Amino acid sequence: MSNIQSLKVENFKGIRHAEINVAGRHLVVIGGKNGAGKSSFLDAFGEILDPKGTKLISRPIHDGQEVAEVTLTTDSRIITRRWTKNDSGTLTVAALDGAKYGSPAKAVEALVGAVPFDPLEFTRRPDADQRRALLERVALPFDLAKLDAERATVFERRTELKRELTREQALAKSLPDGIDGEVVSASDLVAQLAEAERAVREHAEATGQIANAEARQQQITEQIATLTAEYTEIEATKQGLSAKAQGWVEPDHAGIQARLDGIDEHNEGVRARQAKAAAAESVAKLEQAVTDVQAELDRIDKVKADGLAAADFPAGLSVDETGITVDGLPFKQINSATRIRVALDLVTLTHPDLRIVMIKDGSLLDSESLTEIEALAIARDYLVLVEVVDEQGEGEFVLTEGVLA
Repeated sequence: MSNIQSLKVENFKGIRHAEINVAGRHLVVIGGKNGAGKSSFLDAFGEILDPKGTKLISRPIHDGQEVAEVTLTTDSRIITRRWTKNDSGTLTVAALDGAKYGSPAKAVEALVGAVPFDPLEFTRRPDADQRRALLERVALPFDLAKLDAERATVFERRTELKRELTREQALAKSLPDGIDGEVVSASDLVAQLAEAERAVREHAEATGQIANAEARQQQITEQIATLTAEYTEIEATKQGLSAKAQGWVEPDHAGIQARLDGIDEHNEGVRARQAKAAAAESVAKLEQAVTDVQAELDRIDKVKADGLAAADFPAGLSVDETGITVDGLPFKQINSATRIRVALDLVTLTHPDLRIVMIKDGSLLDSESLTEIEALAIARDYLVLVEVVDEQGEGEFVLTEGVLA
């Protein structure tokens, strides 16, 4: 681990000259009136420890000067960013033992891991950003992004099923109850009616034949002597037709016609009952599908909740669906000083080689809070730079018009 020895700023923004020996220190409070250069001092080290110089501060050089320079010295190397014009500056890293660095940016990135963290800035982030930052620092028994994606897919499926269920419920409710029975074929009834009409015609024809036979009998009686053979034949025919006529039952012509007349209403009722039953079956299936999907959502939520409950969160921290909680309270509801302390606790969980944290607007912190911050910085071997308003100039490090007293 690299121990920071000194911090030096020359002609950067509002700073003309400021140099501090921080060897063995864990808390450095930079005081001064508004506009004295406190923020510039912290910005200088935010820039030097930003490997890419992505902030690109406009006009980094102090007015009236040609060159600005920021230097951070550790027990093993000197890190410098130098500006000769208003750009991102030139970064150099020199080892005290003479070792060479092929890429200063990669060397710095390896030291700090990321741009120095401002706990106060963290407290102002949106809830979702705070939640994400916390979860990045906590080992979870599952892939949270993958689990959230799985939940989103299942949630969308449940939404679609509920829409479909609502439509089917409305359709089922709108359909008439109908009647029980089978759908009747009109062509079958027409065929039955034709058969009945044919039977009637046959019966009428048989009745006429009987009448003719009886008339002929009369003729045969008058001619019995000469027509006996013919009479016998006709009698036999008559007997056969009479036997057939005696067993004949007249078809229900009127009933068949009535059924044919009401076939449309009958079939409509049957089809309505079938549609009602189909809709009810669809509703039941969709209700079961919604229940199954809800169970899947509940399972995912339980996996997530159990995992978060088992995770080793620092300082009473946890997360809900929207952001961070502290001892069960939403992060944004606790007081500002506590938020800063909690954020500092969170960021110092990481252990880069070069450990430095900067807090702007530290005037929100009282002496007790500063004491707690220093204790945490000592425990985790961090250097914490804090900017405070000091109208009276009573602090150890006070900036006056860009110069550190």
